[in-house]
Amino acid sequence: MDDEKILGILKNFVGEKTTFKKISEDLGLDKDFLINEIFRLDTEKKLSYLALGDGKIRIGAILNQDSIEKTNLKKPKQTTRMIKISCMNWRDCPGATDKSKKNSEGLIFRISSRSLYKIINSTSILKCPACSSIVEYDKSSLPLGEDGETIVSKKRID
Repeated sequence: MDDEKILGILKNFVGEKTTFKKISEDLGLDKDFLINEIFRLDTEKKLSYLALGDGKIRIGAILNQDSIEKTNLKKPKQTTRMIKISCMNWRDCPGATDKSKKNSEGLIFRISSRSLYKIINSTSILKCPACSSIVEYDKSSLPLGEDGETIVSKKRID
């Protein structure tokens, strides 16, 4: 990553009280790499920062700040899709609520789509944690793969 790009990104934090950890998380960079780059840029007099103690810092002036274009931070996309799982034994499930029973469902819980995919493609069986009965997942909340098909099969888990 070149200096201009790093400085453009750090321009977002000028004057803010922040931490190396927060900046590295926001940028998706390794914290140690970021610290080394900030130290180097400070040594080369391309930026200044102030250590405030307790891990907090403040990015000060950036040399030729006007000529460096502010780089927008790209926030990471949400990667976890939670899939609704419900017990099919709604009459006898001790985890069922009155509302879930009205929908013919027992205990309702959620699991990540990736975990569900791993369970289905293994020899493991997903059962209701309250009564060990068959569970079913909400097919409408399944994420689509690159081929337009859901990433997990549309069969019952039993």
